[in-house]
Amino acid sequence: MFDTTLGKSPMMHRLQNYIHEHGACITNAFDVSSWARTTTVDEVSLTVFVRRGAVKVELIHIAPDDQRRVLDTLGRNAPGVTSSSAVKLKAVEGFLLPHIQLLEENSSFDLYFETADIPYRQIAKVNYISCTFKRGEYIRKNAEIFRDYCRSMGRDNGDQLTVVDNGSDSGVISDAQVNVILNRNTGGAGGFGRGMYETCYGSLRDRAFTHVCLMDDDIYLHQEMFFRTSAMARFLKPGYHLGAPMYPAFDPSAPPKRSATFGHRFKGTLHPADEALGVGLNTQDVARFSQIPHDQSSTGWWWDCISVDDIHKAGLPYPFFVKMDDVEYGLRLRQHGVQVVIPSSFWVMHDDFEEKYSALMQYFRFRNRWVLLAQKNQMVGRIQFWKEYSSMVLGFLRSLRYEHAELLLDAFDHYRQGPEWLVRNETKLLKKAVSRVKREKHAPMVEADTFGMRVGNGIGQSQSRWRRRLTRLTMNNHFLGMKEKIVIDISSPYELSDFRRAGALALWHKRKSVGMQLTRQSWRMLRDLIRLGGQLRHLVGWRRKSASYQQVMTYYTSPAFWRKYVGETLGEFSDTPARWARPHDSSIEHELVALRQEIDGLRCQFGGGSKRFAVSEHVQHLLNEGLLETEKLRQDLQRANDLGLNLLRNRHKGQRCFILGNGPSLSLDDIERLNKLGEVTFASNKIYLLYPETRWRPTYYTVEDTMVLRNHFETLRSVSGSIKIFPDNAKVYGFHDSKTVFVNLIDPKSFVAPLVDPEFPAFSTDLSKGLAWGSTVTYSQIQLACFMGFSEIYLLGIDHSYKLPGKKDGNKYISEGEVNHFHPDYRKPGELWHEPNLEVLEHSYAAARRACEGLGVEIVNASRSTKLDVFERGDLDIVLSRRS
Repeated sequence: MFDTTLGKSPMMHRLQNYIHEHGACITNAFDVSSWARTTTVDEVSLTVFVRRGAVKVELIHIAPDDQRRVLDTLGRNAPGVTSSSAVKLKAVEGFLLPHIQLLEENSSFDLYFETADIPYRQIAKVNYISCTFKRGEYIRKNAEIFRDYCRSMGRDNGDQLTVVDNGSDSGVISDAQVNVILNRNTGGAGGFGRGMYETCYGSLRDRAFTHVCLMDDDIYLHQEMFFRTSAMARFLKPGYHLGAPMYPAFDPSAPPKRSATFGHRFKGTLHPADEALGVGLNTQDVARFSQIPHDQSSTGWWWDCISVDDIHKAGLPYPFFVKMDDVEYGLRLRQHGVQVVIPSSFWVMHDDFEEKYSALMQYFRFRNRWVLLAQKNQMVGRIQFWKEYSSMVLGFLRSLRYEHAELLLDAFDHYRQGPEWLVRNETKLLKKAVSRVKREKHAPMVEADTFGMRVGNGIGQSQSRWRRRLTRLTMNNHFLGMKEKIVIDISSPYELSDFRRAGALALWHKRKSVGMQLTRQSWRMLRDLIRLGGQLRHLVGWRRKSASYQQVMTYYTSPAFWRKYVGETLGEFSDTPARWARPHDSSIEHELVALRQEIDGLRCQFGGGSKRFAVSEHVQHLLNEGLLETEKLRQDLQRANDLGLNLLRNRHKGQRCFILGNGPSLSLDDIERLNKLGEVTFASNKIYLLYPETRWRPTYYTVEDTMVLRNHFETLRSVSGSIKIFPDNAKVYGFHDSKTVFVNLIDPKSFVAPLVDPEFPAFSTDLSKGLAWGSTVTYSQIQLACFMGFSEIYLLGIDHSYKLPGKKDGNKYISEGEVNHFHPDYRKPGELWHEPNLEVLEHSYAAARRACEGLGVEIVNASRSTKLDVFERGDLDIVLSRRS
């Protein structure tokens, strides 16, 4: 044991404090598995700091099978500090739990776990973001608890609480610790998205937060949760975000008793019924918490700590308003290799959901679930959808829940309108949905409210065959004059047939003393049935409509969209989707260029693009003094690049573009017509040979061929007037430019024989994940166009025909003079070039056509001369005349 009255070494880092009022329960246990799996912590010790009196504490190891053993005993009879021997986390499984064995009356002491291991981050600055609407009492109290946490730290550790006030009435005052952002009511996702946008790209960017922590407003906090989250954020390895289990707050002043959930496992079903993990665990039964799976898909946004780096990778939230926002973002983080970890020692006390239940929540749950499935390309076909959807509507009608049924009918009507319509009309939809709910919401209900009512649980079906048939034909006895008063205890098992006798109905949650009073309304059921039947015709074009949600996903999660979405009114949006794609200002573009140029100035001193840095004497001095961090430099570079990618998401939504090949049929006259009409163009490789003859420059310029990169390095660097988008392997050859966006190139399983892979080629619509190789730069440009939101793509100069020279050098041809391209100097005699494999090219083009059809994107080959027949052919003159 380490024993001193002077205190610990300054190299020790406190991880978790003992909460005296919680006692020997899971919230005071150290979760060995979570820390060992996700952090840089290798060993921990338990420390007791006695201010007054005497104390004796045992450090107990609790294994997953509930076997217990004492690892160390700490005791002090006078003020001072005593620490246990260090415990290697890899040597134990389960939990470490302090047990206070002997305590002298009136003793005062602190008990905490700490480590001497080096954090992954020297500094973790967390912006705790709470979105609130009409819950001033909650949020004011939580703001005071956060201020108490800041005062207890005794120093400014960089953490901040940001209150996004959707109602502008929280009453929270901004100060050094708490920042208030007034926001229109954009719901939970809109409020959290506003906070994340301001943190990563907006007004709070200069605070250099490393993490954001999203937290509900109607939770009951303890300042220790802030401490534990910020402490773990310092040690958390890349690839994880940090959640917390939720406990119902039956008595907010008491320790948590039984868990509500430790996150969810996504099932991908049409009904939003994902699997809740870790439900109903007793906090005193510590070993049981070892059985919770670690494969959660998502954690609730009652508490979710995410690194800013991961937000740059994954994008900002989708504007769901409420419900499914946390599920969607958790799944998106997983796609980017970021898993959720939920330490068992964390906890959040939340108001009981049953007490706040309303039919309104079902509208958002179902509608947003369908949006989520469409985004992930997991929406079922129209026949299966109708079967499940109509069954859910009929289930609500049979149980006399007409408001539920009507809101579900609304959800279908609104979903089929598409993503742009939903975002544009969200405020109106909310008001309409709220006005629907008059009776079907929980209110206090005690047993006395159900006196004189028959318990319906277990009534079941009639014994008479003809009555069962009549019940089925009349939708649970509608129009039959049922007058019986029935109460259904929804906390116990029940079936739809239990509702068949009810003229008046009480849905009662007996254990939680809440419920709702309903009456049978046959006319309303008939009206809703007619409306349901009328919706059947709207299933035409079902897959195309679902694909539209996937197509806009990248834009709606980009800074460009959120910069407009956080405006004062939705009037900033235009009815024309093309206007949504381009911000009014270029502040972020300027930031991108400035940041890149600033970094370039440092990077050039590190030897350009070489992997091993060759540094100057000046830079070496900065490194020796700790004034320059090479890892931070790499992170800044990646941040700038991610920002550039996000700026391109759906930048040209709903527009058309022209992808220019370099075949002999490409003419300067056609290019001048494109330039005069202001068309968006993609070009590649040696298109710059035309530059001396025209003022035209392609909007986007790409190079993928490594031979072109190697042989024309300086020329490519000097190309200007276009946004350059290169594969990131260009940096291997030392190429770097402040105005170039680099994209990860997704390699095939084999460059030599790619068709051996039945899944070749992949097709990417999200540049943050990469650009799939398809043996031609045109295939990459089609992916870029989809990412940018173009709905029409026209090919020009794609002759798809080559004359091969007679000489080769290995697998490369030696040019004997140019015959295959638009310019006589395209390949000079003796220049090496790769042989095009037409079979592979056509296979890739066919894959591009299939992918674009699924996205609702049209590709037309408008080349003057071409042998490529994969795409629909078009007359360039007719195409251009439609614009002029």
